[in-house]
Order: sequence, then structure tokens, then C-alpha cells
Amino acid sequence: MNDTNNNNMKPIKVRIGTMTFIGTKRGSKTKSLLLSRIKADYGPEELNHVIRRHAYNRGVQVTNIKILKKWFNMKGDTYTVRVTVPEKLFTKTLQQGFGPEFVLAREWYER
Repeated sequence: MNDTNNNNMKPIKVRIGTMTFIGTKRGSKTKSLLLSRIKADYGPEELNHVIRRHAYNRGVQVTNIKILKKWFNMKGDTYTVRVTVPEKLFTKTLQQGFGPEFVLAREWYER
């Protein structure tokens, strides 16, 4: 779908009945990383909050977190998550010492 009018490069509004929609510009570029072997004795919502707080305390704003897998264990559940951050801060997240010890962190690759 073309979202601009080639004559003057202004966005085209699509009107359906009384409703209108228009596209928005993409925000800053982002990159995702995979975090695995995260052991937690609390639920996914708390894990989301803990990851965001940990990154924020180290100067990285998390834009999205998606829990990909959860393993159930009597000693505490283990998670694998995809974390999305601004592209300019991505390399900082992979530096040694950014995350907890034994948490595997690597760049996320789409299949």
C-alpha cells in the first residue's frame, strides 16, 4: 500500500465511511536480543518488570519484551525471552557484565 501522494509527498488519508486512518512514521530503529537461561521464582509480568528495571538502571530503554519459552521447575521456572532495544544501545546490552551471570545473551535472528 502506498502511503504518500507522489505529487506533493503528503500522507494519504484513507476514509471508510466516517472513519479515517493514516500511517505513522517509524520511530527510532531497534534491534532485538535473545536472553536465555533466566531463572525466576515469579511470573512473567514480574519478569518483564525486572528486565526493564535492570536495563534502565544500566542506561538502556527496553521497547518490547516477548517471552518465547517457559520451562517449569520446582526450584524456579526458567525463561527464554526476546528483548528489543534502540539500535544505538544494542552493543551495550551484549557487553560482559551487563546482565546477570549465567544468562545467555546473543543477537536475535529472524528465521
